[in-house]
Amino acid sequence: MVARVTLEIALRREFDYLIPPELEGRVEVGTRVKVPFGRRQVLGCVTGLAERSDHDSLKPIAKIIGAQSLVTPRVLELARWIAEYYCCAPETALKSVLPDAVRKEQEGWRERLHVRLLPGDDGVDELTKRQLEVYQVIEENRSLPLQELLQITGTTAPTVRKLEDKGLIEIAPQISERDPYANEEIVPTQPLTLNPEQAAALKAINSAAGAPPADSKRTPYFNPKSKTNKFTGTLPHWRQPGKTYFITFRLADSIAESEIEKWRAAQAEWKSHHPKPWDENTEAEFRQHFSEKLESMLDAGRGECLLRQPAVAQVLEETLRKFDGERYHLADFVIMPNHVHALLQPFEGHELSAILHSWKSFTAHAINRELKRDGPVWREEYFDHLVRGEKWFGHYREYIQGNPGKAGITEGFVLGAGEWEPLACRRGAGSTTFLLHGVTGSGKTEVYLQAIAAALEQGKGAIVLVPEISLTPQTVERFKARFSSGPLKTLVAVLHSHLSAGERHDEWHKIRQGRAKIVIGARSAIFAPVEPLGLIIVDEEHEHSYKQEEAPRYHARDVAVVRGQREGATVVLGSATPSMESYHNAQRGRYQLLEMPSRADDKQMPLVRVQDMRTEKSKGDQGPPIFSQRLKEAIHNRLEQGEQTILFLNRRGFATSMQCPDCGFVAECPNCSLSLTYHRREQFLRCHVCGHGTAAPRRCPGERCGSPKIRFHGLGTEKVEDVLRKLFPRANVTRMDSDALKRKDDYRRILGDFRRGKIDILVGTQMIAKGLHFPRVTLVGIVYADTGLHLADFRAGERTFQLLTQVAGRAGRGEVEGEVVVQTFSPVHPAIQFSRRHDYEGYFEAEMEFREQLRYPPFTRAAMLTLRGRSEEKVAFSAEHVKKQIEPLTQTLEDLQLAGPAPAPLLRAETFYRYQLMLRTGRMSELSRHLAVIAAGLSFPDDVTLTIDIDPVNLY
Repeated sequence: MVARVTLEIALRREFDYLIPPELEGRVEVGTRVKVPFGRRQVLGCVTGLAERSDHDSLKPIAKIIGAQSLVTPRVLELARWIAEYYCCAPETALKSVLPDAVRKEQEGWRERLHVRLLPGDDGVDELTKRQLEVYQVIEENRSLPLQELLQITGTTAPTVRKLEDKGLIEIAPQISERDPYANEEIVPTQPLTLNPEQAAALKAINSAAGAPPADSKRTPYFNPKSKTNKFTGTLPHWRQPGKTYFITFRLADSIAESEIEKWRAAQAEWKSHHPKPWDENTEAEFRQHFSEKLESMLDAGRGECLLRQPAVAQVLEETLRKFDGERYHLADFVIMPNHVHALLQPFEGHELSAILHSWKSFTAHAINRELKRDGPVWREEYFDHLVRGEKWFGHYREYIQGNPGKAGITEGFVLGAGEWEPLACRRGAGSTTFLLHGVTGSGKTEVYLQAIAAALEQGKGAIVLVPEISLTPQTVERFKARFSSGPLKTLVAVLHSHLSAGERHDEWHKIRQGRAKIVIGARSAIFAPVEPLGLIIVDEEHEHSYKQEEAPRYHARDVAVVRGQREGATVVLGSATPSMESYHNAQRGRYQLLEMPSRADDKQMPLVRVQDMRTEKSKGDQGPPIFSQRLKEAIHNRLEQGEQTILFLNRRGFATSMQCPDCGFVAECPNCSLSLTYHRREQFLRCHVCGHGTAAPRRCPGERCGSPKIRFHGLGTEKVEDVLRKLFPRANVTRMDSDALKRKDDYRRILGDFRRGKIDILVGTQMIAKGLHFPRVTLVGIVYADTGLHLADFRAGERTFQLLTQVAGRAGRGEVEGEVVVQTFSPVHPAIQFSRRHDYEGYFEAEMEFREQLRYPPFTRAAMLTLRGRSEEKVAFSAEHVKKQIEPLTQTLEDLQLAGPAPAPLLRAETFYRYQLMLRTGRMSELSRHLAVIAAGLSFPDDVTLTIDIDPVNLY
């Protein structure tokens, strides 16, 4: 066999390697391997298998990495689609579907010393008082980590070692999983009663996912009501009652040798009477002659099969079917001359080991009676594999049905099938995509939870994507609370970049091993190896953080839709402010639109007041104040009533620039076309693009100036926090932005304090604008609503509308009606006015009219080509060269529109000058293929590079 391997070095092709005999049967699509490449050895992934190769002198695979295939075939196909559509190397796409911690050659499990109590108590009477205290703690816990024991007892390791010396305990290393939420106290919750809008949405989702009626007798692969027990026998994996297994029995060697001797004797006798050359024709005559006498078959060339009486095969089949319906569900099976394969699922309360022991005992007695012999019939061990999903069920079924042909026999076997087929094998309308448009506070999360429960009842798993890593803790808490106990109990795995490498390794393997059926995470979680996958939820689907800014530049929302289509999973895109693209798809019928226009429990939407900051006066010539009189009075009233306030400003730092009024000097980043942001607490000027920083000067650093009048202009969250503390000295004010969150658990700690009422006013950036539910928040103030409104981006208005609507939705989620104050210098802008009225449909119609006139997405799809280099002249020249190569495409793709090249809105970033070309077409898949070919044939001056961004969301 030949394995086609994609290496981790970007060569854009597969390489053929021989599978050595010792690795046969262990190498499959998705297996991680180490292979020789030139004079070194590199890691790669098996992306295909073949019987032969077109190349000679193939090198063998050096070793397999890991105990099981790491990339499932369907995720591998998804990676191939990403590489093709988003114009990147297949190796780059393949790396994106596996976390770095999982790709390493060495296993990343953590081992810790555990103390285990041994049977017997000889020597306990001889223990000292201190040793006895330690022993009693061990006796109570039976087994616990050594470090935990030392903390509980306050003792030292030598004291515990003395107990080991006396034979009372054992200290040995064990794998200890790292759980980022292990110390969280989870309080179980129950499903809530849905209002009519929620119930209608849930019914549509469950119906599309093929959820069975309540009286359905079909059984899924997995019985979600069963517990997972560690098997105590010789087999290594976790024994899980209620799941489907592929089992194999082999006859004992003694019988094999006996039957083979009969065959050899018969063959010798035949040859003595028929002096012909022994070839295929002779063997066929011999088989035909002796099949009548011995009623069985053997593959003489391999010498591995046994002769078997038809009566024996009948006994085996009758036994398999006898227990079907009593102890297990039986699917496909085959009875071969020397072994048996079967697919079955034990009933609740019936252990697989006990079932197979009974089956072996019953058939062994019957076979010995039939063959008139004594002794063992079956080998001591049997082999079984956990069926992890629909793909594997089909794989094993195909293997069973093709087993006789693969062995080269045409008779002497029994191929059968039970009446049972797992529910998860059915492909209904499970690839439907829904757009769940529900206003903030409408109860979308409860719909998600109950839809996932329905998927679990079918034995399927779910992936839940959230746009911000900061939203993950609260989401995880809600999902763990629902599925930490009860009949649908399952592990909830978390995947995002803020986990340590060890935590990400362990969380990922929980999913791959089938122990965690729910995955929550940021965009990369869309590649989680959940099998079978029943439901994908993309919460806040409009968020631009779902778009990856480095290669592969995929959009997790679009990848989710494609994966759902390929795996028959239902996809739910949820948002109070859907993207123009998604809502347009719903109107065209590509997605099914589900509306939830009112808040759960009939709560009112918050009252939104727009404050025109042009009318606000400030003292002196310092410009408009930070807070309008209306907002200050509203904050004061909420503090007096013991209620909470959220203030939103999407700018970090204290001031956005540092300027000298005498000479006009502006402190700019030496690497980017941006002014430096002043951070007062650090007394530092910092660039928020490249990270460059320098100490804030006390005098103007301009040539021949040195004026002490240098001033800071603009405002950020740090300044808002500072002013609030002066205005409301008795209030507990806390800031939440990426500058304030230094430690891993800061976000969770601050939100916990806010939930418990320890914080009166929370100031923050967009990380507090969405997904948070705090019933005591009755006021939301938007300090400066124009931050992103007038940027050079056709999506600027859409983003502002979405952000204002989302942050306003944090108010009034409890019993008290909420209020929102929007401070703006553009009060009549459509994004401000439509968000004030919570009118998404109105804004959508107005925005779509503008998009259609200029042929912007969603009426077309866009591709952004960016050239970067340290010489602006070389970059501009290269951009013109690229344009000339692309212009002929306008003849092939008649609707293709080409704009540029032009300097990027942010001309210089991280020392690189940047020029852009924008392409728009309605046939993006075709354009992607053309661009990949063109890019492969281009050459540029030194230091100039080209990046291709399909469906960009950031035009900077």
